[in-house]
Amino acid sequence: LLASDPHLQLSLPGIWMQVQLTGGHLNVYGMSVPGIPSVLIGFNDEMAWGSTNTDADVFDFYQLKTNAACTHYEVDGKQKPFVLRLETIAVRDKEPILDTVLFSDFGPMMYKPNEKPLRGNVGTGLSAKWVTLERSNEMLAFYKMNVAGNYADYMGALEYLNSPAQNVAFAGRSGDVAMWVNGRFVKKSVQQGKYVMDGTKASQNWAGWLGQEQHPHVLNPARGFVSSANQPSTETMRPYINWEFAGTERGERINEKLSEEGKVGMAEMQALQNDNRNKFAEHHLPFLLRQLDKKALTTRAEIDGLKLIAAWRYEQDSGEAAPAVWEAWFNDLEDLIWDEMSELELDYPGREVTMAVLEDSIQMGEWLASGKSKKRMSKKEAATESYKKAIGSMLKSLGPTGHNWKWGRVKRTEMLHAAKMPGFGSGWLSTNGGEAIVNATGQNWGPSCRMLVGWDADGPMAKTILAGGQSGNPGSPYYMDNVEEWRMGKLRNVYFYKKGAKKYEGLKQIWTFVP
Repeated sequence: LLASDPHLQLSLPGIWMQVQLTGGHLNVYGMSVPGIPSVLIGFNDEMAWGSTNTDADVFDFYQLKTNAACTHYEVDGKQKPFVLRLETIAVRDKEPILDTVLFSDFGPMMYKPNEKPLRGNVGTGLSAKWVTLERSNEMLAFYKMNVAGNYADYMGALEYLNSPAQNVAFAGRSGDVAMWVNGRFVKKSVQQGKYVMDGTKASQNWAGWLGQEQHPHVLNPARGFVSSANQPSTETMRPYINWEFAGTERGERINEKLSEEGKVGMAEMQALQNDNRNKFAEHHLPFLLRQLDKKALTTRAEIDGLKLIAAWRYEQDSGEAAPAVWEAWFNDLEDLIWDEMSELELDYPGREVTMAVLEDSIQMGEWLASGKSKKRMSKKEAATESYKKAIGSMLKSLGPTGHNWKWGRVKRTEMLHAAKMPGFGSGWLSTNGGEAIVNATGQNWGPSCRMLVGWDADGPMAKTILAGGQSGNPGSPYYMDNVEEWRMGKLRNVYFYKKGAKKYEGLKQIWTFVP
């Protein structure tokens, strides 16, 4: 079996369209995007594949030292000329804009020293080194994957898949399962490029690429399955891929469920894609509840909120109010600890770092200071102050505890129109799941499609659902006909047509294009 549900922006029209491509030795079904003549995730008669983002470190900034005219930059005490590239930017109903880009050994310069950046936290005189600017041939990778028949063919396709780096899962009709963390990975020391690097030293430049054999991978593990949910690719940092990944909770839950005794079939996989257990809350809420000063809770809403969250079984269901209390509390806790970073227009560290600060697994107690006064506070004070603030905000925006506090109404998932045109979105949807949950459905983010693939004696059998519909025309009945089934976690049977078939079960229309 293979299960895939890439979490991306939710929009109408949807990102994906389902296609079956047949011709010559090609017969493949799955998800594609307009303009790409291949299936990007899908299956054929012999194998299936899906992918998640690796979150690889493939982008670095270098501070350059230029001459006054910005025609040269200094490397190891010598002046090197920029390579100039003229870019033409088309503008509707106007003359095109011409832009000259300065390329160095460390990539193109973002802003000249005398230019004003669009954002205050972006410096000038910086070059950006990015793997995507290197030559590659992903189109060949997808074609080879579409016609692959076994593990060796899958490996051959991966040789051409360079950017973006992906964790590519494989399942074969033969029974093989595998995963490769695949892409063009830079040879780096650990955390090289975490900060802006010195562009005056050639030694700071990238040292080449990791060989394919150095990429993390697994084939037919003893546990009987492979999985990825954007968590760290390996237990250690060798080979070096990145220093920051998504949290481990989703991957932990997937592995937990797949390791349970009993047969895993289509129904179990479908249930797993819709699993709503909040492992992060399960790990850390008990600690926060111990820190909470119960005597300081004086309003009815504060007391009711505590009852809700203390009795919560960690299921992020749309009909429960406890998940909304948890999310509001933790968000205010992060604001309390990391407010200095917000002032600097910097992103907060991951949620696991916040809890590491509070639980003393890393020593950063200086962050436990309140507001502009920077008054030092205890863990109990931090937990209590943030909880009271969260309940007060919920009371003000949602009213008394009750129907309006339910998670689905608070989160209000919505598929917006791709061009943000009002009236062409889904309207708000009450959905389960959330951040760091297997069913990672957020407000405008979530499973952009869901796909399950297996085999029986007759060949592949599959179920899919799109987040939206197959058509990009708002007047079409297929523009958003999948939305309610997607919201409910349902799937539709796939009709995979054999080559030369005379009957097409489920077919409603045939369009023949004549040149």
